[in-house]
Amino acid sequence: MKENKLHINRAGAVASAVIVLAVLIVPMFLAPPVHAAADEGIMGWLVPDLLFKDFWAPTPGIDAGDVRAPDYGWVVLSFIALFIVFLLGGLSEMFAGLFGPRISTWGRGLMNGAGQSAIILAISAAAFVLIENAPSSFMGIGFLQITNAINFAETVRNTIIYEFLSMTTLTAILSTVGNITPYFRPAGVIGISFSLAPAFRPVFDSLGIMLSMLAVSVGTWFAQLWILLFVQQRLMATLMPPGLLMKAFGYARLGNVLIAIAIGFYFVYPFVLNLNAIAFENYLEATFAGGGVYANNLGSEFTDMRSCTDSTAGQGESIKCFFRLIGVESLNFIEKSINNSGVGSLLLLGGLTFLTGSIPSTFIFVFIIVFFLSLLKATLFYTLIVSVIMPLFNIFITLTAIKEITKFLGTEIDLSAFEKIF
Repeated sequence: MKENKLHINRAGAVASAVIVLAVLIVPMFLAPPVHAAADEGIMGWLVPDLLFKDFWAPTPGIDAGDVRAPDYGWVVLSFIALFIVFLLGGLSEMFAGLFGPRISTWGRGLMNGAGQSAIILAISAAAFVLIENAPSSFMGIGFLQITNAINFAETVRNTIIYEFLSMTTLTAILSTVGNITPYFRPAGVIGISFSLAPAFRPVFDSLGIMLSMLAVSVGTWFAQLWILLFVQQRLMATLMPPGLLMKAFGYARLGNVLIAIAIGFYFVYPFVLNLNAIAFENYLEATFAGGGVYANNLGSEFTDMRSCTDSTAGQGESIKCFFRLIGVESLNFIEKSINNSGVGSLLLLGGLTFLTGSIPSTFIFVFIIVFFLSLLKATLFYTLIVSVIMPLFNIFITLTAIKEITKFLGTEIDLSAFEKIF
């Protein structure tokens, strides 16, 4: 008869009740999302909008400075998942007398895994809230905000698009110049005429290659921008709750991998991108000593990216920030050449004037050549360093961090196939 009685483990029931109560209380200490309405109560933002499309996909077409606030729904989903696990563990402990010791052992293992997941969730949620609410002056640069990484990707993309348009315009101008046929009559006796098109053929070939490289670079930064938007708004909600649930239910390897991917791409990847932005800005400051590094679509110049992206955000306009690396450098190059070698510059201008037969045409020709050289330098910089080497470096660091996080959580993953790419 005793075997058929319902034995309730009162100690297990009390412990389960305390744990469930703690799981329910913890979310109340988390700050509500920035985009929550002022009149929404605690239950107004604790319930995620699972049935609405806004939860499943970020809004496309977001410009820098106009990025939505991050979604705190993943914290709620994770706590709900852990609540279910703790509830199952508590029930198994309560009904252990009815179903035997095996169900009790299973429940204790379940609650042990849920306890580990709860610790990971608490640390991740605290870091999430800290990063998203850090002031712009945090540590002097505010690089912990993922919005800065999105602004950097947007600025690089805008700059490459601008350079692609400049390169296309230069190709059209050089095509016109290449069709010019100079005509000379020395001493007014014999007429000499020749075509410039063969001389510009290598230039046209190089321009075609650079245009193709710029087009690929634009696509690369579009993809990185979309990835960053997904990381900011939906990555944690997509991977963290399933990862914690898998870890709690005994699928530790799969759960650890999902948790590591979420942490790596949300915390490490934007951090490395912002380090790139700092290095990029320092390089441009050295190039344009005493001048603005950034310019926006309104024609204003700025010395730092945050000032540029914030300049028109307050006016409710879409921000288009660019890096200054083309026209100003061309003018600086001409000025330095004249200052360093005045006689040589005069001889060169005199020879070009003799060939073109016009002083204005000479200066236009010189500017086109110098502009082409500066554009070539900028194109190689953006296509090779900014769009190839930097992204590969960022992905390598992120994957390495994910590997170490999974190792810390107790799972070994093999990334040798990816590491061979780098």
